Amino acid sequence: MSQHSHGGLTRLRPLAEALGPFKGFRDTLCKQDLVHDTLARLAARAKTDRRGALFHSVRETAVYFGVSLWTVGAVYRRLEREGTIVRIRGSRTIIPSRRGISPQGRVRGVVAIMVWLPGFLHVPDVRQAVMLAEERLRRSQFVADIVFYREEDKTDPALAARVIAHEPDCVFWFTPKGDDCSVIETISDAGIRVVCIIDRPVKTRAPQYVISWRRGLRKALKVWHADGVRRIVVPVGIRRETTCTHVLEEEAAESGLTVEDYRWQGDDMENYISELTSLSNAGFVLDDDLWDGRLCTLWPRQAVRLLSGRHVLTPRTMPVDQSLAGKRKTEALIMPWPAIIDRIVNDLASGKLYGDFMKVTFEAAWRPNVPIRNIACLNDYENAGLADLEPLTKAVR
Repeated sequence: MSQHSHGGLTRLRPLAEALGPFKGFRDTLCKQDLVHDTLARLAARAKTDRRGALFHSVRETAVYFGVSLWTVGAVYRRLEREGTIVRIRGSRTIIPSRRGISPQGRVRGVVAIMVWLPGFLHVPDVRQAVMLAEERLRRSQFVADIVFYREEDKTDPALAARVIAHEPDCVFWFTPKGDDCSVIETISDAGIRVVCIIDRPVKTRAPQYVISWRRGLRKALKVWHADGVRRIVVPVGIRRETTCTHVLEEEAAESGLTVEDYRWQGDDMENYISELTSLSNAGFVLDDDLWDGRLCTLWPRQAVRLLSGRHVLTPRTMPVDQSLAGKRKTEALIMPWPAIIDRIVNDLASGKLYGDFMKVTFEAAWRPNVPIRNIACLNDYENAGLADLEPLTKAVR
């Protein structure tokens, strides 16, 4: 079975020599199963060696069976979960000796986390999600490799090449847009699994975890309408730069409400907030992520004043100093980021992401009477109140 020793470990004979020419899959229903079963038998025979053995490389296996690197990667992850092999990141794959080479303490893989830089800088929810992902991946013995990109990078083919050059085992992509799809597909075609956390429809083959504000918005707007609100006002700068919920206009129309932007003309911010709060029959939804971030950072007292008004809803945590909030309260939609990240990492660790994956949806929960200090995350170390806010929301297939 084995050919020669390499650094104290036995090297297996090439697949073509050990098995002879591959005769094809014929009527096999699942190529992955055939590859897995063949490799498992080879590994079982080699495991009788007390010293262990170097296993076949992913590329050698892909060439021999005539399948993609992605398919072989999925098989190797399955073999690793079963304890048949141990993959040492950046080095080699090993069949443990009978005494065993424990995978404990070994890096199971590298996960690249794609993060849009403006969102990371201005939106606390993005920072919280990235920090949680790094922590949860580390607990599961994965390394998080954070890749920042700017808006102009998305049309540059170099972005996909940069990600592929990191040699990740998997890529987490936070809230991609339609113009990200070509990069996602290029990375997928390189045999790297891409997982998308989406807040709007995106056409991609990658597994999708959907974050949605629809259900929470519907509840809030229904109550507002019954309380006399007839129009939804969105505070914006020169123009609306980004949208958080992506369904505000649709849900407002369902509730018999109109939606309009209220632009800041560059004058005194105190006057602008006064004008906003004096509008009749109006409810306010802070739906422009980047503008809301600047408002809270540059004019924190005025931001707290706006948040503490009647019928004001924020779909995210806000980058405002907790010390300015006092005992004031607001309305909020709380996205269950810990549950979302836990689900994704667990699916990765268990191998579910490499099987037949069904889209999973997470809904934000409406909280009508939340202390502002509990949603204030200026630098993301003020997290004491967030655990109490986390909704008991389960993923919906």
